[in-house]
Amino acid sequence: MADVDASTTAAEDPGLRMICPACNRSYDAGEFVCKACGSGLLEIPDAPLLSGNLLDDRYDVEGVVGTGGMGTVYRARQRGMEREVAVKVLHAHYAHQPRAVKRFFREAQAASKLVHPNIVTVYDFGRSLEGHLYMVMELLEGWTLGDLIHYRAPLDPALAIAIAAQICDALGEAHHRRLVHRDLKPDNVLLTTVEDGLWAKVLDFGIARAMRDPESSLTINQSTVEIAGTPSYMSPEQILGKEPDPRSDLYALGIILFEMLTKRRPFDDESSVALCMKQLNEPAPRVSSVVSAGTALDAVVAGLLEKSADARPQDAQEVRALLLACPEARGQIDFTGLLDPQRARGLSQKTTRGDAAVLMVQPTLDSSLDPRGNAPSLGVVIDRAKEQAAAALSALADLHFVELPKAEEEPRRSSSSSPPPLPSAARPESKRRKITAIAQIIGDHPSVLRSRAVTRWTEAREGDGWSLSVEAQKIVVRIHGEGGDPEDPSGSAQLIARLVELQGEALRGNLALRIGAASVTPERSVADALDLSRRLAASSGHGVVTVPREIDMGSVDALDIRPQSEVFLPDGKPIACVALRQGEAGATFPTLLWGRSLPLRRLGQLADEARRAGPVAAVVTGGRGLGRSALVKSFVTGRTHLFVRVAPGAAMWPGHTAATLVAAAHGIWPLTGRLEDLDGLEVDQRQRELLELLLADKPADGAPTIRTLARLVVDSLANYAGDGPLAIVIDDAHLIDRASQELLEVALELAQGRPWCVVGTSRWLKPGMFLAGAHRIDLRPLSLRASNAALDALGVGPRQRHALMAAAHGNPLALHLLAHAVEEGRGLPTGDVVPALLPEYLRSSVAAVADKAWVGAALGDPMADDFATHGARLYLEAGLTDALSTWLVDRLGRLGPVPRALAAQWTAARADDHATRAERCERLGLWRQAALEYETAVALVPPEERGKKQLRAAHMRARAGDIRGAVASWDASLRAGVGQQRPTELLGFAGALLDLGEQERAAQVLDHVGAAIDPAVAPRSFAEVLALKARAAVRRSDPARAMTWLNEARVATERLKRTDARAARALEALTQEIRAEIAISEGDRETARVNLRQARDAFRDLGRHAEALRCLIDLGRLELEGDMASRAGDTFRAALRLAAAAGLGREVFRAEVGLGEALTALGEVDEGAALLRRCLRRAGDADESGGLALAAVAMARTMLQRGLWADAQRYVERART
Repeated sequence: MADVDASTTAAEDPGLRMICPACNRSYDAGEFVCKACGSGLLEIPDAPLLSGNLLDDRYDVEGVVGTGGMGTVYRARQRGMEREVAVKVLHAHYAHQPRAVKRFFREAQAASKLVHPNIVTVYDFGRSLEGHLYMVMELLEGWTLGDLIHYRAPLDPALAIAIAAQICDALGEAHHRRLVHRDLKPDNVLLTTVEDGLWAKVLDFGIARAMRDPESSLTINQSTVEIAGTPSYMSPEQILGKEPDPRSDLYALGIILFEMLTKRRPFDDESSVALCMKQLNEPAPRVSSVVSAGTALDAVVAGLLEKSADARPQDAQEVRALLLACPEARGQIDFTGLLDPQRARGLSQKTTRGDAAVLMVQPTLDSSLDPRGNAPSLGVVIDRAKEQAAAALSALADLHFVELPKAEEEPRRSSSSSPPPLPSAARPESKRRKITAIAQIIGDHPSVLRSRAVTRWTEAREGDGWSLSVEAQKIVVRIHGEGGDPEDPSGSAQLIARLVELQGEALRGNLALRIGAASVTPERSVADALDLSRRLAASSGHGVVTVPREIDMGSVDALDIRPQSEVFLPDGKPIACVALRQGEAGATFPTLLWGRSLPLRRLGQLADEARRAGPVAAVVTGGRGLGRSALVKSFVTGRTHLFVRVAPGAAMWPGHTAATLVAAAHGIWPLTGRLEDLDGLEVDQRQRELLELLLADKPADGAPTIRTLARLVVDSLANYAGDGPLAIVIDDAHLIDRASQELLEVALELAQGRPWCVVGTSRWLKPGMFLAGAHRIDLRPLSLRASNAALDALGVGPRQRHALMAAAHGNPLALHLLAHAVEEGRGLPTGDVVPALLPEYLRSSVAAVADKAWVGAALGDPMADDFATHGARLYLEAGLTDALSTWLVDRLGRLGPVPRALAAQWTAARADDHATRAERCERLGLWRQAALEYETAVALVPPEERGKKQLRAAHMRARAGDIRGAVASWDASLRAGVGQQRPTELLGFAGALLDLGEQERAAQVLDHVGAAIDPAVAPRSFAEVLALKARAAVRRSDPARAMTWLNEARVATERLKRTDARAARALEALTQEIRAEIAISEGDRETARVNLRQARDAFRDLGRHAEALRCLIDLGRLELEGDMASRAGDTFRAALRLAAAAGLGREVFRAEVGLGEALTALGEVDEGAALLRRCLRRAGDADESGGLALAAVAMARTMLQRGLWADAQRYVERART
């Protein structure tokens, strides 16, 4: 078999290997039986095993006992406790996938809460010092229920009932702890024998979910409930994505019971979609229609399989009682030999199982059946192969491999095509396709190979007929040639051309790829070429393709070829290598880093600090041409990084820089603003809505806030980098738009603990221009020694260096430009070198190069560093002629909505542009930025329109918590005569003022809008005015007047029900909330609590989560004032959790203040005071006077409880001002 074409064998793929669970021997991926002991082998990723190692200084790892889709399970001994345990270690290629890590820890956390004889005990979990994610469980020997069903079903009814009753006990405990398993199936039930009895233990709580507590939480974003489970065992409500329900687990138990009794499932289909449709629509068959079964047992199973959850038994204990009441439960059970403890070691007595969790085989030979009449056993095939050596090859060739399907029950899509049959004598050797070249592409993390650029490339190559094997972090590419001529150079030349093209796309998209390629020659076999390509890829740098020097490159154009360090083969033989990359269309600015060792070292220190303490920001400052970009590019080389350049017109499209960063994390470039750019992204529905808002300005449901979008930024970057370090470079940060700066500051606040280093480069630095607290690194002109070294590298002779150094003044770009001028025989400029020489490269460029330079400069192309693009940037900053401006605006407008918006930088200011930017800021939840844009537009609109803009600015400032600014804008709108023009806008502004405690101003606004509304024309607005007037009255301590307004609002609401029932329901909820305020003012706290709960539930049902959370927080404050501090703390914690999940920043702040007061009331004064100080600091930084007053009052109460009267008075004065 060694002479067979290696491209067709599984053993060639280094991504997988086989391990023997009995003797721990390791084999290539083509083997399936241990040659030493005859045990079946387990398929595991080709990564170093932990066998023989000490894990986390506590667990002596001994050997592999099992493997699954996400991890490898080892037998280990726990030091100190001296007990044997099972240690589940997450596969290395999942360790940087946030979803996989989250599921792994969710399983550990869920199972660790459950202590029960019928649930597998989890002793410990965590991350070792070496980075291994592990979970320690009790070690059990036995079968899974899936094995028992496969080998023994149909089971005796008494045995089936005994197993099901124990599963009920396990489910009862989980449900009591408010956990729903959601993936109960036979393979998640482990059976073991204890004192001649059978013990069932439920395991794998990886997708378990907590049930909602209706008393202390709200249901938010129910549309985002994850649909998870195994289709064959999923309940109808689970398929529909409804909330976790214990009765879903009971439905799965019914299917398991059906399967134990009949050896078949009630519903089955090869298609997961068709199977789910059957679960939803088709009635389940009765057990009695398949096998003989008692009436009572038949009825229990049928009741469990009811489509409606309400029609099933309501809890696990009820099911257990029904099962034990069946006559069959009293039958005798013979456990002798039921579970064979040697099933994993002695395969000669076991048939193979097609859906087992380990790799097994099923022969297609015409051999005798085993005593049970099933498929021939593997042991029979092996014995015959040993006895009949001549027939062994043909017997093994006919075996086919079956692997466990995923949770969706669809066979895993293999990264390479299935191994074809071994070649026979009938197949002509001359027509076999020979491998001529092999390449390996390694991504620094799994998200790289899932990016759009790499996916498009692989799809194109598959369309070309190439053979690609795609794994989590690696792609193996094989080029085949016809006629068996391995020396044909066309294959390697074609491969190199495409690989260099891929690296160019990867650099443009900030994708870290390492690529190596080697050709197959008479002296180098396929296996050797595969090994060499792997070694070349591992030694390769980002942005290049590393190949042996002797490889034929054919007629590949525009290649930049550089020497590379030698690579050594296993026998010690060195292989000379070269690094290839795309050549540039014009002269480029090289990475001249002489004299820059100290800034580089400082950046490295900051990256190390980020690994220890969380996100760190820095800004590199220096004039034009001092090498800011070159410095940071050198810094990120070899690191996982994202590199974006701020476009000159970024301020014309608020949030452009943040959007560019998120787009880069998803492999999108350029950012055009078209929705089709987001096609193919693997995100959930809510994330897609937010991405469409941020990247394409499509309005999203639910009024996202800045924290919601900042969380999207964090999630996108975390999905790109995993849990590892990430360097984020923002080049030309002095051009960053204010909206992006605000988004990124909040994002770094939410990313606490992540090892991220954010580096900006800037021509200058003003206070508050970049991220708050950024470390500053100043670049200075090169010294004489460094300038001399740079000119020496550029090939400038000694006689000319003095004049060039004197003209360049230590500027690396100027040195390079002068060196080119000397080489071309031109004279030296008398003034500033850069503006004198740089534009010439743009003027002398051909049309295609010039067009690319202008577009790259305008869009902030991170890879455009040629002289022509530098010249275009110079022109864009200095200003354009009318003709050039018209051409550029038209050219950018054809690229998409976002480039069209950026082009406004080079057109005359228009009021419509400011209004458009203000509306985008509103959609992004950037109220303060929106107010600034509206105020700027005031001077550009006709006088009759100014009042509307001022009113809009007042509303935005009120939403941002800026009372003084809101009042000033409101006064300006009154002077402009806005009074009765915009009732809807005035209502929103009045509500915002009431939230800030400005009752008098709110009443003034409501009087204006009330005079403008005709109840017959706008009944909804009229009723809302009355309700808000009632709220203003009660907050002015006038409950009698408030009740009068409230009664009038009730009458108006009744009339509204005839035309708009939903609006009427929202107004009823608002009036209930106001009634609660009136009850509080009258000292009737119980009535207030009832009204608040009713209002909360009504707002929640209407999907108005901000209002529902407001009621929940007010409920917590009532509890706090009623000496129920512990209950109030729980309420505030629930509100804080829900507000953070919904991205509602104001509600987060109010919940934190309430929680700080609750902690103080419970005696945890220091912790409460620390939380309130953070709230004060945050409100002060954001200049939110309303939030500052709220936190200051709470802090004054805390100081009073401590007995610090002077401090309390100081906080009271701060609240007043």
